[in-house]
Amino acid sequence: MLLITLYTLLFTFLTWHRFSHGVFLLFLLLPTYLLRFSLGPLPVTLLEVMIWIVCIIGLLKHARHIEESIMTLFRKHTLFTIGTTLFLIAATISVFTALDLRAAAGEWKAFYIEPFVLFLILYVSRDQLEAKTDIILPLMLCGIATAGLAIYQHFTGWMVPFAFWENDETYRVTAWYGFPNGVGLFLASLVPLAIYEVWQKIFSSQNDDWGVGRVGSWILCTVAILLLCTAPLAVFYAKSTGGLIGIAAGIGTLLLLNKRTRWPAVILGIACLGIVFLTPQLQGVR
Repeated sequence: MLLITLYTLLFTFLTWHRFSHGVFLLFLLLPTYLLRFSLGPLPVTLLEVMIWIVCIIGLLKHARHIEESIMTLFRKHTLFTIGTTLFLIAATISVFTALDLRAAAGEWKAFYIEPFVLFLILYVSRDQLEAKTDIILPLMLCGIATAGLAIYQHFTGWMVPFAFWENDETYRVTAWYGFPNGVGLFLASLVPLAIYEVWQKIFSSQNDDWGVGRVGSWILCTVAILLLCTAPLAVFYAKSTGGLIGIAAGIGTLLLLNKRTRWPAVILGIACLGIVFLTPQLQGVR
């Protein structure tokens, strides 16, 4: 507990003086949600504490115009406002229909309210942040660390729960999540993002160094390439079917959004669906 307190104080000091550095650490250290403790009767994680610190400091630093910024966001994006409102209302109602009210309230706080509040604070603080280096870069670095651990586990079994390693019928890696699909859920969303970053840097004719400078842009590109080399392999070793499908769907979406690859992607997608439905050995995929 002493180390957690010391880290919290240092993180608070850093975030107050360099808000962007605090945001960077927040996204870099996402696995700290595994460090659980209690503040009185309230069970929390270290990641939640970091989110609270970022939100409180962001609120204090932008108190003068936070209401105006949020109202402008909601007015400009009506569908976003309606969808978010309905989503949060549904999540709130579901708390009171749960069998375990305390557990449901904890999930409501951690999975719905805190992420949404963090989004609002980051939106209000966008003038102090560079999305590429303060959010995307630490996310991809965290992804590389996760993928690296999963690949290492495949050859050693280190930290893999008994149910997923010693059982010959599973033999799946889990990284630090404790369950294999956690690897797929996290990494699958980062692979299309990394592909987009590499494409923009190497192949785009309108390369503006992403507003982070030439050196910073190449660092980001290098990190994205490393992620692309490790993440799919980690998801494969986790045997996360959903993760692999998510990666394929993300890549397909990128191809559809690009005018030069749109029609080849459509043709390839139709061909793949035809193979799935016409090949007896693959009919179970449906």
